[in-house]
Amino acid sequence: MRRRKLLAGLAATAAAPLLGSGTAQADEALLGELLVTRLRDAMLGLGTAAAAPSSPEALATDFTRALADFDACRYASLAVRLPRLIRAGHALSTSGDDTEQHSLLAKGYLLATRMLVKMDEQQLGWMAADRARQLAQSAGDVLAVAESARQLAVLARKAGWHDQALSLALSAADHPDLRGTGRAGAAVRGLLVQTAEVVANAVSHTGRVALQEG
Repeated sequence: MRRRKLLAGLAATAAAPLLGSGTAQADEALLGELLVTRLRDAMLGLGTAAAAPSSPEALATDFTRALADFDACRYASLAVRLPRLIRAGHALSTSGDDTEQHSLLAKGYLLATRMLVKMDEQQLGWMAADRARQLAQSAGDVLAVAESARQLAVLARKAGWHDQALSLALSAADHPDLRGTGRAGAAVRGLLVQTAEVVANAVSHTGRVALQEG
């Protein structure tokens, strides 16, 4: 149901830009597949890349705009900008050992994970979240490492792996590195604890249902 509602919103607001035709009819299935396909191909390095930011500064600007697109539900723009960002991030990060570029690419993958979770694309979501974690660890980006753990916990909960979801969220929230990151770390820690609470409530609800049915 959640995926259907999101696709309906995409169909209403983004049909023409996504399909490249002002007269295209809104087709929610096609729109959803196109959005997922663009992210998948960017993650796997498939297909032809559109013009992408060619400098770290331009890439950072593009990420800021992609994040704004996500927050404002401008999915038509995001479907162009986010895959392009991932492709460009890989190109720039492989040309050197710049931890800042690894951190930025990790954030791009985290944004992709959030979009894929919304789309109920768990398999690609796992891939994106795991890549985000690896890149964040390589860059020493404590906040991005913690957020990738939270996204992995969300995916684990959706898969029904409640023990693993709790472990991921609580371990990340209690990590000593996170405690030295000030307000930003406190905010991420709060989100991790909230995620753990959602998992715990899901476990409690499942237990109550099982008792009632038994």
